[in-house]
Amino acid sequence: MRVLQIMARMNVGGTAVYLENLQSALIQQGIQSPLAIGHVQAPEIEDECVASMEIIRVKNLKRAISPLTDLLAFFQLWRIVRRVKPDLIHTHTFKAGALGRLIPFSGKRVHTFHGHILSDGSLSKAKVQIVIKLEQFLAKRSDALISVGQVVANQLREVGIGNHQRWESMPPGCEKPKLPDRQSANKRLGLEGDRIRIGWLGRMIDVKDPDLLLEIAKERPEIEFLMAGGGEELERIRDAAPANVRVLGWVDRADLLAAIDLLVMTSKSEGMPLAAIEAQLCGIRVVAPDVGSLAEVLPNGVIVERSVQAFCKGIDQALQNPMNQDELAWAEKNFSVDKMGERHAKLYSELIKGFKS
Repeated sequence: MRVLQIMARMNVGGTAVYLENLQSALIQQGIQSPLAIGHVQAPEIEDECVASMEIIRVKNLKRAISPLTDLLAFFQLWRIVRRVKPDLIHTHTFKAGALGRLIPFSGKRVHTFHGHILSDGSLSKAKVQIVIKLEQFLAKRSDALISVGQVVANQLREVGIGNHQRWESMPPGCEKPKLPDRQSANKRLGLEGDRIRIGWLGRMIDVKDPDLLLEIAKERPEIEFLMAGGGEELERIRDAAPANVRVLGWVDRADLLAAIDLLVMTSKSEGMPLAAIEAQLCGIRVVAPDVGSLAEVLPNGVIVERSVQAFCKGIDQALQNPMNQDELAWAEKNFSVDKMGERHAKLYSELIKGFKS
């Protein structure tokens, strides 16, 4: 079986790790799964995992909307499809999902929602409605839709996206990070002393709400907060950070996880972030808001309302109750890369054989 994966860009972050793990897992299932990707634009950087993956570069495929370059990317992807001759096309995220489902193709198509933009405060209501209409149309050109959490699927169906299509909820698979010792991680990150440290990891954009973490940090000056990630808001957040917040930029995730006692997420909208899964696999408790599928991925976490006071109480609760072995075993069982590969291989096989469950 040959499955062509299509993704607009592989910037540093959870989705890149997800696709790296998916390609590896599918190879173990005997499935050829090349990944067609575009280019990462500044200030983002491409994830280093790309160097070890089977990729096909699409010259004009980029995140930014541009009618001319998007049209060129469409024809480039069409040529790739004709050359690769896949049995199935599997697209990821919005732009790749649009182009990949519009290309003339007689085989089966699958699209994965890694989250959605329905709660993205950076988009106007008019733009959100345009995206919904487009996704409603594109869903009809999909043989199956995948969400990384059931809540995300429910929210999309509530606005009429994919109501009559086959849906599958497939949690991402994740390898447990190999953590260095804390002293070595602290040295590489430039940290001194032994104190409670709380981590935050993600792109510094509106939907991840890094400003909320700064407000939380102001209420807890005795704790050192480490913010890792990049994005267009990086320099503004660095300038606005109080004295007990270290804005590190992009750093090795293993170093960050080894250096912290707790991970905090402040997102306004989420799918099922790998940072939360990796933290749990390392025995680190996570405090997060009840948005998207976070509650699904964090039965061992502390779920709070999106307010400074609620987060502060959640932080105290999490620090007083470290993860135990049973909780660690649950995470290892439910978020294995092998299980992710098996679920995808089963779906692909059923679609290609014309089986409808």
